[in-house]
Amino acid sequence: IDELNSKILLLTDRMDHFIQPHTPSPTSVAKPAHQNAEAVVPAAVPHLLGDAKVYEMVLKDLKSNSLDSMIRHTELLVKGFKDSPYTNNALFLLGESQFKKGSYAKASETFERLYRLSPDGNKAVQTMYYLGLCYEKMQKRQQASEAFQTVMNIYPGSREAQQASLKMAQLKGDK
Repeated sequence: IDELNSKILLLTDRMDHFIQPHTPSPTSVAKPAHQNAEAVVPAAVPHLLGDAKVYEMVLKDLKSNSLDSMIRHTELLVKGFKDSPYTNNALFLLGESQFKKGSYAKASETFERLYRLSPDGNKAVQTMYYLGLCYEKMQKRQQASEAFQTVMNIYPGSREAQQASLKMAQLKGDK
């Protein structure tokens, strides 16, 4: 099974490199959905592998600093296993990686998406805190304050609430 999973992953990665989104020209004839590999592969692959296996791929991407591959594999989790805790973790790790690389706008989009998908999930408090940090880095003071206030209101005893309180004081002091 592991050997087959590895072969599926290898083929999926190879297909990802060759399949480009197709924008039909006025003279082209649209292919039926069953002939469009892009429509078949991403939906089928996650269920063949399972959420834990796809999450392992995300962790491997994180370790090898392969952000593009990490994005692809996280999308497989989101599409195939939206309610899995692995999906929450993968989205969080993706957002955190984007944040660390200084891509604050992309990180904020990832954290917003994660919070929308799972406001009560295992990464909710950390997600909202990081969202505040992203807004702060993007000079969006009002949104940063709202995110930090949400952390303090909804998760008052958390470590993130204490950190959010300090951030709020800094934001008020910077005015």
